[in-house]
Amino acid sequence: MLHMIWKGAISFGLVHVPVQLYPATQSEKVGFNLLDKRSMDPIGYKQINKIPARKSRGTTSCAASSTRRASTS
Repeated sequence: MLHMIWKGAISFGLVHVPVQLYPATQSEKVGFNLLDKRSMDPIGYKQINKIPARKSRGTTSCAASSTRRASTS
């Protein structure tokens, strides 16, 4: 849902016109899923540490990433 940028009025002599200003564009992030060619099932991935002696947990990652689909300005 778009949010108003500005709300006000314009007056022309005795005529008073209320005005609401909305942004003309909406930002969206597109996400893609890898699919198996044979069965069209989604392909997952496993998060592992590149040093074989350590196992990685998904919650201890330092990289910032976002999975939001749509955001409005």
